[in-house]
Amino acid sequence: MSLLVVAKKEFAEQVGSRRFIVLTLLTMLVVAYALHMGLRIAHQSMRAEVLQLFIGTGNAVFALFGAGLGLLAGFDLITREREQGTLKVLLSHPVPRDAIILGKAAGAFAAISLAVACVLAVATGAVLIYGMPLSIEELADVAAFGGVTVIYIFTYFSFGIFASAVAKSSGTALTISALLLVFFSAAVPVAGELVSSRLAGEPPAPPVYEHRVHEDGSAALEVVAEPDSQAMRAYEQKMAEYMERKRRISAIFGLFSPVYNYKELVRYLMAERTYGSHAEVLNRLAGFVAMPAVFFTLGYVRFVREDVV
Repeated sequence: MSLLVVAKKEFAEQVGSRRFIVLTLLTMLVVAYALHMGLRIAHQSMRAEVLQLFIGTGNAVFALFGAGLGLLAGFDLITREREQGTLKVLLSHPVPRDAIILGKAAGAFAAISLAVACVLAVATGAVLIYGMPLSIEELADVAAFGGVTVIYIFTYFSFGIFASAVAKSSGTALTISALLLVFFSAAVPVAGELVSSRLAGEPPAPPVYEHRVHEDGSAALEVVAEPDSQAMRAYEQKMAEYMERKRRISAIFGLFSPVYNYKELVRYLMAERTYGSHAEVLNRLAGFVAMPAVFFTLGYVRFVREDVV
């Protein structure tokens, strides 16, 4: 019962905070405007393209604003209580420490889910204004997209709550959270691209043109193969194999990048579940869920076992 009380209190504080309201409203406005402009251009498009525009727009906006929403919701979850002196008061009551942190996480998760639901409701309304009602199957895809988005935002919330558990002040916690965001969302994908380029080797040379130097020192590009020739087909096959090697190596690093996993899973939804094999999607989903679980567990253990007062 104490966990539920803490969850309700945290939910009220999150929903009523200025930063939560501003970020949620800003996300709503950006999604609605982007959909409005996209639907004006694609008004005569096929319905499948409209659904892709719906999810694609939400993906692009949430990838940016969602990270900030999750981070700001969690970075001072514990340090704020300590700085305001309310943590000592809270721990003086017969409330287990695990109930405090679990209740706070549950309240924040509910607030994040509410924010995503509100944004998707506004986006659905924008689609309906253009006379393009979504079918049951399409609404199910939108709901799946919402679920993936909530987990994505909660990942950055878990960065914040971990930082809040190990830091002594909110400023330090925000710095740690931001460093985790930059490392996993930017540094890891870039490292994956660099390593994949190195391990995959040199890309195959195209057979269409050959660089030749004449006796007078001038250079010229001379055609040595036509686009439909056997040499071109062999080149295309080698290039496809090269890109696949790069993709597989990058995908290993991508397992540790929330934004990479998020975009890949959304791509799977947008492609009507034809993008990638089921094994790849399951691996991506496992990595996607594991990261917030790991960081939340680390923050949970630190808060429960350490003297945080």
